[in-house]
Amino acid sequence: MKEQDARDQIGFITQVIEDSMGILTENGAFYILWGVLIVLGAAATFASLQLGRTGTLLWIWLAVYLLGAAGVVLVTRRNRRRHPKTLARRVYVSTWAAIGFCGLVLGVCAIVTNKIPLEVGFSLMAGLLGIAYYVNAAMNRNRWMTGLAFGWWAGAGALFFLPARFAPLALCLLVLALELVPGIVLVARRPRARPAEERRR
Repeated sequence: MKEQDARDQIGFITQVIEDSMGILTENGAFYILWGVLIVLGAAATFASLQLGRTGTLLWIWLAVYLLGAAGVVLVTRRNRRRHPKTLARRVYVSTWAAIGFCGLVLGVCAIVTNKIPLEVGFSLMAGLLGIAYYVNAAMNRNRWMTGLAFGWWAGAGALFFLPARFAPLALCLLVLALELVPGIVLVARRPRARPAEERRR
């Protein structure tokens, strides 16, 4: 009986790991979506700072968040029809939902109260993204994703030493290197759907 329980547990762990690896490649579109939106938001922030229109920052990042959330809902609904709910999938979704909500609350409060310098706010964003990447890497035993997590944390530290006017440009570079490009790689690695005739054979 104990031997059977041990086999069941090993099988469960193996299934979670395999499912986690599949989820990572399936959701490369999320990385691309958020990568593009954050780059656009950071570029708009840089332009606003140059023009002295700091009052637009809240609306820029609210737009980024709402557009990203809408895209996530659409993609998640599509994935639910194709893939069953699993523990790995719930952990993946919950991790990114928690990071996203925390980032929204901190970002809005920082902009409204003006108590956190812009470069520090971007540093917090990078640090939160690093946490999400690290959790995903642990689920997948993925060294590449672990390296990206440490890249985010290194970028978070570097942002503290930059003048506020350069922080948006630095964030753009971080997102391009650590989110957008990896998202493209994950999409390229995603298994292609087989033709209907082949699936019926």
